[in-house]
Amino acid sequence: MNTFLIDFFVNAFESIAGFVLILAIFMFPVRTYLIPTIFAAIVMAQTSYLAREVLNLDSITPLLMLGWIIVVIWMLFRVHIFYALLMAVTGYVCYGAMQLILIFLCQFFIDLDTLTTGFNQLKVIQIITSTVSMIIAIIFIKKRIGFSFVPDRKTEKVTYIGVNRILLYVLIGASLIIAAVSYFVHDGKFSFLLYIFSFILVILIVLYLAIWKERRDID
Repeated sequence: MNTFLIDFFVNAFESIAGFVLILAIFMFPVRTYLIPTIFAAIVMAQTSYLAREVLNLDSITPLLMLGWIIVVIWMLFRVHIFYALLMAVTGYVCYGAMQLILIFLCQFFIDLDTLTTGFNQLKVIQIITSTVSMIIAIIFIKKRIGFSFVPDRKTEKVTYIGVNRILLYVLIGASLIIAAVSYFVHDGKFSFLLYIFSFILVILIVLYLAIWKERRDID
């Protein structure tokens, strides 16, 4: 029971941190979406536990979580599905890159097998990454750093031409990269530099396209 409670609360905290980071990046008011965020975090923490510990679906759990994030942003935050995909993938790869970098650095001090399979070690990594995400989100909010082009309504008309079409292709590619990294990590293949490079490359491409879209919407 204690293990379940620790797992549940750490995963819930991780989910909240991830959503707060996403909201901060796209300049959504965190307080407005606080209740949906907490509700979503509870559901995602329970889903994560069931997928990993009951159904033994470790290799696809990250994809399930990504799917949940998209659904939450789309249905609870009431954002168009295209922008929900953009927000979810952006937040996921940013958080994932931070966590991969942390694991990569920790392996110089702790055995990699212990680091990636030990319950306590994994929870500590999640807590540290979540805390860093929260700090970054607070800085973004305080400094008003982020993108404002995402409308907070599901009825927004989206045309898949120009930058939107490119963004869609990039987001689909990013989802495939997330799936591949999840599979290889679960399979015991730890090419952290390659994974980190892949995630950072996705971040840079999405960042470039988001800046392009932000400037076009302002003009």
